[in-house]
Amino acid sequence: MTSAYRTASRRPRQPPSALPWPCVVLGVDTARRSGWAVRCRGVLRYSGEVDTTRAANVREVIELAGQVADAARLPLVLVLERAYGGKAFVLVALGQARERWLGPWVELGYRRSHVVSVLPATWRARVLGRQHAIARREEVRAVEMQAARRMVAVMLTDELGADEAAAILISHWATYAGEVGAVLGERKGRRKRHVD
Repeated sequence: MTSAYRTASRRPRQPPSALPWPCVVLGVDTARRSGWAVRCRGVLRYSGEVDTTRAANVREVIELAGQVADAARLPLVLVLERAYGGKAFVLVALGQARERWLGPWVELGYRRSHVVSVLPATWRARVLGRQHAIARREEVRAVEMQAARRMVAVMLTDELGADEAAAILISHWATYAGEVGAVLGERKGRRKRHVD
């Protein structure tokens, strides 16, 4: 018996890269107060937190990431953490925060095809280990803070916000993620050589 419905074939998953992708990544822990981090070829350049209800501030972050990409002559990729479930009002709020990032992204002329969505379980499994992949945010927050502090060599917890820490880890995941390689047009086994 065959199904009356056909499922759309998904693009084959791209494996992670051993080397940072030749791009600038703007990783975002999507929420009303979003953490954000900018990496250029894997090197963390900037990070912080922004109230997404202030459109000008979100735009400034995207413009900053764009300046890094322009200076390095590399494409810019926006990586947004995607909601994976929960109460309806939380999902609505996260969807609104996502739109507050996508609106200025498109207005500034960046491609929608250079936007990657990632589930928390996906980046956590790769960066923190599988045991943290499906843990609740409250349970894994301390682990995220420790991992992010190691990456930026910040020892005082009050110098690094929890949302910023998550964004630093998301941007780290994105630096090597096959999903980012896919939007850049990289193919398995066929990396483009970049000459400065």
